[in-house]
Order: sequence, then C-alpha cells, then structure tokens
Amino acid sequence: NSGLGCLQLSIESIKEKRLRNRYIMLGVFSPEIPLIPFESLQQIWNMDSIYDVQIAVGLYKNRSLLERTNHGVILHGLQRRFLVELYQTYCREGKEGFPVDN
Repeated sequence: NSGLGCLQLSIESIKEKRLRNRYIMLGVFSPEIPLIPFESLQQIWNMDSIYDVQIAVGLYKNRSLLERTNHGVILHGLQRRFLVELYQTYCREGKEGFPVDN
C-alpha cells in the first residue's frame, strides 16, 4: 500500500530518535479514542510541560503525521492502525531507546 509506504518514510525521516519514538508511542492509544489530549501525551512522553508537547506535535503536524486541535491530536484510521502495529513490534523486539530514553 502506497499510503503505508509514505507513512513509513515520513516516520523514518524524523532523524532524532527520541522524537521518532514518541510518535510511535501514539500506538498505545486505543482506536476508540478519537482525540488524544495533550495532557495524556505529556504523561506518556514524560515531558515537563504542555508547551513542550505542543512543540513536538507541531513537528508531526508539519509532516502530516497527525492533526492538531486546541486540546490534543487526532490520528486517522490508517495512521492509527500502522502505529499500533509499529508500537507492538518495537515493544516486542525491544528496540534500543524505546519507548523513550530520557
């Protein structure tokens, strides 16, 4: 699927491993949760402030990897399914620095 290939390339183009891994960590959220609040991202990403979360979210938004709202982020179905699989693979394989080296 070309959509999945483009998504994979977009994720791989994030050179900083910590930022790439934080994006992949979005796969932990249930597909039934349409909006992922900034506060939830702050917790799973272990960030000090919502402002730091919003900076990271801006990077992902600029790469068309998610949509940003005033309260959080939205992932579309293809993005969500891909991230769930990728997250599970990273956890299973014990990828270096995953979920996130602080």
